[in-house]
Amino acid sequence: MKPVPTKALRLVQQFLLSSGPPYDFAAHFDTLAPGAMVLIGAHAVPRSEIDRQTYVTRMRAFMDMAGITELGPAFTLERHLDWQPDETGGTLLASIRELKTKTSHGAAFRPEGESWLVRAACLQNKPLPPADVVVARGLAEFAYWRPATDHDVWPMQAIGLGYLRRHTVSTEPLHALPESRFTCQGRGFCCGQIGQWQVTVHANALKAVTAMPWTGLGITGPQFEDGGGRLRDGNVAQMAGCGDNGCAAHVEGRCTLHQSVGWQPIEPCLVFPYQFMDTPDGISVTHSFLCHTVGENQGLPLAAQEADVRLRLAAVRPLVTRVRPLVPLLKNGAVLTWEAYRRLETVLLAILADTSLGPMPARLLRGHQLMTVLVTVFRFAQQIDLAAINQVLASPLPELAMNSGRHVEDLMRFMLKRPGHPDPVRTDRLFGDWHYSAWAVGQGKPLGDAMDDELITRYLRTVLFRKLGLAGVGLAFVWSTVSWAARAWERQARFLEAETGRPIDRMMQLDVARHIDMLFLSTPFLQEMALHIKSHERFVTPRMWLSLSEP
Repeated sequence: MKPVPTKALRLVQQFLLSSGPPYDFAAHFDTLAPGAMVLIGAHAVPRSEIDRQTYVTRMRAFMDMAGITELGPAFTLERHLDWQPDETGGTLLASIRELKTKTSHGAAFRPEGESWLVRAACLQNKPLPPADVVVARGLAEFAYWRPATDHDVWPMQAIGLGYLRRHTVSTEPLHALPESRFTCQGRGFCCGQIGQWQVTVHANALKAVTAMPWTGLGITGPQFEDGGGRLRDGNVAQMAGCGDNGCAAHVEGRCTLHQSVGWQPIEPCLVFPYQFMDTPDGISVTHSFLCHTVGENQGLPLAAQEADVRLRLAAVRPLVTRVRPLVPLLKNGAVLTWEAYRRLETVLLAILADTSLGPMPARLLRGHQLMTVLVTVFRFAQQIDLAAINQVLASPLPELAMNSGRHVEDLMRFMLKRPGHPDPVRTDRLFGDWHYSAWAVGQGKPLGDAMDDELITRYLRTVLFRKLGLAGVGLAFVWSTVSWAARAWERQARFLEAETGRPIDRMMQLDVARHIDMLFLSTPFLQEMALHIKSHERFVTPRMWLSLSEP
């Protein structure tokens, strides 16, 4: 191994020690190369955009405002393991020790210039990667860190960020449907939809990813568009679509950013297609059917890849919607204890999967029977416990008189674009881009044997298990969402059949699932159903459930 310049080792040690207690901010700033990135609180700032005094002042002010005395893990240099000098500096591989846990870790550093100032650093085991890879991996840690104040610790540099990313993974229970499978197959469909999906990134990701040495890496990185300059909420840029709206970093079926760094630091790309819900007994994990692999149910179950799922969850854990121990049955109505809700969810999931009850419309009708009994029996209740639910479940369900289907048609006339609307009808949008005429194509035309039972069963069980709206407006709303999705499935398939001449096969129904996921469950339309008083009153009633049972 070539000898490491003494000054380079001294600067690396100062870089580490000054970022730990007692935090010598001035000394730490003096170790940084002009191309380095610094973290002030939760905000990444290029070293070139800030002077020494401003950095020191802002760091001190941040610690005072946050009322903290520690900024995260601290490290010291143990020994150097490899050194590769070049024309502009050198790349060092070393063993470092975390002071609180007294554990050793590999780390790479990139000192540059005559003063050997540190441009980048990252956790890194043997072998020593090229200089530009070290820089990219160091910047990736800043890209991962969201500019928000929901963190417990605030490291000053990338090694501390990487340590936390790897070692602060939650241990709370994860729950998933047993039939749910996903392992990325590298299809790149999600990468190809960047322009259409309008994926936004926060300020730290924008600054760090654009600062990566893409020319030195010999590849093209992600491109970004102006996202409206929304600096206050951190979503300042939108990932740009190139070519057919695909991400510029998607090359030959691979993400160049993921390939260079070894993992995915951009939050939406890291988390997709996983969806999480925080419940009193753990995290409910589902997948978005926008992913083709999810639709085809390829890959491993959750239990076989729990560590990977937990790393994805960690990126968004503070953002995950929380369901409290008491959940509404109806908006502004009685509340269910969590044990009572879990019992009902289990029963409804079983009903959706029970083929002995008949095809999916018959299973939904059984669910409508149960939900109608619940909202009738507990109309004036305040709190519903497990014993009360078990008593209802032990009793036979009454037969329900079917109605004309008028209620759902009235709602859709109210919600959708009326005939004669100037917007064009599009086959790549749900109901031709929300036209009532497209919805009406399938009226009175059930799919019958053409319905893909495995696919719609898995989809509707996923929609129920996601619990969208459960925390705010209750179980009855969630069931209405499931019921509406089932009816929309048939109506959209009939619309596509009429417009395109395609047969209603599995491929078309996979498209339908994606349309519902993207254009109903992930849009303000569902929020309108939840929060708009008139829409909600029409959407969440036993009459609506029965109306949705009729084609």
